[in-house]
Amino acid sequence: MAALSSDLMFAMVLDALPMRVFWKDRDGRFLGCNELVAKDAGYSRPEDMIGLTDFDLHAPDLAAAYRADDMTVIDMNTPKLGIIERHGLRSGEQIWVETNKIPLRDESGAVQGVLGTYHDVSPRVAMQDAQARLIEDAIRARREAEEANAAKTLFLANVSHELRTPLNAIIGYGELLVEETMDGGAARVEDLHRIIGPAHGLLRLINELLDLSKLEFGGFELDSDDFDPSSIVRSVVEIVGPSAREADVSLSLSVAHDLGSAHNDAHRLRQCLLNLVSNAIKFSPGGSIAVRAWRERRWAFDMLAFEVADTGIGMTSDQAARLFQPFVQADASVSRRHGGTGLGLAITKGFAELMGGEIAVRSTPLEGSVFTLVVRADLAASATPFALSA
Repeated sequence: MAALSSDLMFAMVLDALPMRVFWKDRDGRFLGCNELVAKDAGYSRPEDMIGLTDFDLHAPDLAAAYRADDMTVIDMNTPKLGIIERHGLRSGEQIWVETNKIPLRDESGAVQGVLGTYHDVSPRVAMQDAQARLIEDAIRARREAEEANAAKTLFLANVSHELRTPLNAIIGYGELLVEETMDGGAARVEDLHRIIGPAHGLLRLINELLDLSKLEFGGFELDSDDFDPSSIVRSVVEIVGPSAREADVSLSLSVAHDLGSAHNDAHRLRQCLLNLVSNAIKFSPGGSIAVRAWRERRWAFDMLAFEVADTGIGMTSDQAARLFQPFVQADASVSRRHGGTGLGLAITKGFAELMGGEIAVRSTPLEGSVFTLVVRADLAASATPFALSA
């Protein structure tokens, strides 16, 4: 069998390669290529490409870009690899290719032109474009959601402020009228209390909306000062005492002897504890509530810890997971039976995190719930509060 010539063997190897291969002289004229390059250009044989330039085969903008890359390789005598660029086919279709070009040197090492390869990467580019669009869409959606949330928060803050001013006037004048009509008969005083009572309830709701809007908008600042935490928790139990007696709830308090002093926001701590104990009373009619307070070391800080344990209706794990979301009750029937907006626990969680701590709950349906609140005992004004998930 006759041996194959080196030229024929070279041509067969080139045509067997799964990529396009070409080489040009210093003036950009094709000196040779394999069948895939010729086919892209609309020619049946590689020999038909010899002597042509990119300007004979492609649109001027593409040809100019190809020629610029060639000259960089020739003038700098250095390869140019991994070029992702458009490539025009004779059919008019444009694809994306990855091109590699290296200097074509003669026996003396002088650069005589360019040797290049390219292969179709259109599917990869299409996938990258799709991923980029998805990322852009996600970023845009998040930005729009943040803008909508900011607008909602600002609206709540403005509405809460506008409603609170006239309500304070209604409550103030109502209480003044109560004092002036004490001798006018119990019926008239009771009528006035029917006005003042709901007004106080509406004012509490407005204050909660205002607190929530500040927490969501990131505009809430703590008022840190020195205080006695034992007096805070005792005052909370005294405040809710009448509500507990009315609901036939027995209320106990246990305060550790080493609770000590603290430096944090006493007002917000009291508000958190009031929310927790009032919530426990609402869901434990005829039951019992135990309030405990102690000091512990956690996360390398001195912490104040408070526990509110009730024997109320309890919750499932799914209900507990939704508990600290704004406007969410354990389930829809809870709101119908017991009332409430579902803001108190969400605000308590936000305050707990601002005060350098967290809130957690464990609960069993029909057996009760245990809420644990921990806050930094000494939160410096310059400290950055941190939050751990409950």
